Amino acid sequence: MTSKKMAFNSPRISQKDIHADVKPLAGEKPAIVFSKEAFRLLFLTSIHETGAKIGKMTFPIEGQPDVSVTYMNLSVDTRDFDVDVREHNGEIQCDIIPNFELSLMVHPTNNVNESFSNIVIKVNSVSTKINIAAPLLTFSDYEIDIYDSEVIESPTRQAAMQSINIDSETVFRIEGGIAYTLPRKIVNAALATVEDIDVSKHFNSIKLKGGWNIKLVNSNLIIIPEGGIELLSRQECTFVDRVPQLQTQITQVQLPNGEYELNVSHTGIPPITPPRTTDDPGFASLYITQSIFDKICKAIGRDFNYNDSRGGGISFKMSTSVSFRCKKIRIDFPPYPDPRGTADLTYQISSNIRLYGKVPCVGKVLIGTASVKGLPTSIKLKVGFDLKNSTIGMYSTLESMGQSTMKVKARVFGRWLGSLGIVTSWVTDELDRIIARNIKQKLKDKFTSVIKSTINKNSYQVIDLDPLDNLLPELYEGNSISVAGDTESLLVGVSFNKG
Repeated sequence: MTSKKMAFNSPRISQKDIHADVKPLAGEKPAIVFSKEAFRLLFLTSIHETGAKIGKMTFPIEGQPDVSVTYMNLSVDTRDFDVDVREHNGEIQCDIIPNFELSLMVHPTNNVNESFSNIVIKVNSVSTKINIAAPLLTFSDYEIDIYDSEVIESPTRQAAMQSINIDSETVFRIEGGIAYTLPRKIVNAALATVEDIDVSKHFNSIKLKGGWNIKLVNSNLIIIPEGGIELLSRQECTFVDRVPQLQTQITQVQLPNGEYELNVSHTGIPPITPPRTTDDPGFASLYITQSIFDKICKAIGRDFNYNDSRGGGISFKMSTSVSFRCKKIRIDFPPYPDPRGTADLTYQISSNIRLYGKVPCVGKVLIGTASVKGLPTSIKLKVGFDLKNSTIGMYSTLESMGQSTMKVKARVFGRWLGSLGIVTSWVTDELDRIIARNIKQKLKDKFTSVIKSTINKNSYQVIDLDPLDNLLPELYEGNSISVAGDTESLLVGVSFNKG
């Protein structure tokens, strides 16, 4: 038995310090960072979960099959629980001041209602090795320091002894062995049930690819997946619809050569309100490199096709395409106070219309065509972060849209117009009516829908600490987004204020 240890001390660092540590190690690869405080809470959560289920564990006493021991409780002083993560001989060790008590009940094997005693084993400290079994962090090789044990006789002690005809000397010997000879073995058996830390539970929109390279710098556990990461789209986890209700206006400008232009403008885009951020060290953080933004940029690019037609004596076929392309997402931190990337997109609209007439004894003939060709138009998106409860989401928000110009060119083929009883001006008017109906109305609505889906589908829940909510309110009050970085990478995490 030893005296009780004092808590570990940690140097005060900032998110900027952590970013400076991670960048030379990870380079262009993304990484995950768990602070010492995060590791403390993750391990503490596992201890709490062990305490909740440990009451089901019972084992018989060797040589005394009529006597058994049942684990009753594993109680932890949450606020005094502390950890220190360190490297030792090339391995990562975790030293813990658990300040927990393991309670056991000694009782007849077939009777838990009458017991001999309760035994309380008070643990001073624990040291364990951290192992990697992606996506899990596991624990092994526990070294346990006990500072006290206590045997508390039960009021039902005499009745329990009589029920199995056992003498008090034998019971004393069993209790002494448990409390003073085997406490480390008993505590080790309890700790063997501690849940592994599942990293994917807290980064559930991220797939860590390949083997893990784990580094420990200034008590921060840095996980670098050798194969990088893959962002998994989780539509049920998108925070909110980030696209405002766009007001789209289309005006027509006549050109001297008889052609005309359609100018499309958009209003109703509100200014972006940055989230609350801090430079305090992140509890758990994601190191985001340009490669992640490049993947998002590639995912944003898409083509949308829209077709329309009409049958009858005068018929038409129309095919329209809208092409979105992401040129680059650049990291704009600083100068903005919030962590963000700015995505430069272009979209381009093109449409072809073919107008037909049905001539007796000839059949369907082409009487007119129209082409609508849009010039490349810019869209600017903010790829930023938001905090909801204890979860950080990465999302896209519309920042601005340029005015789109579409040139309209019509041709009329007059050979069969007389047979159809129509004139050239009617054909051009009909082409204009088709354009007005399908470009100015239908396509406008569909275009707004495509803008929304293009932006909203690129939302990811990147850090999820909600599974720790049972302990978070007890230990912390308030949170914010912790950020540091430069034009090549960002370190974004959740920062908590200690209560």
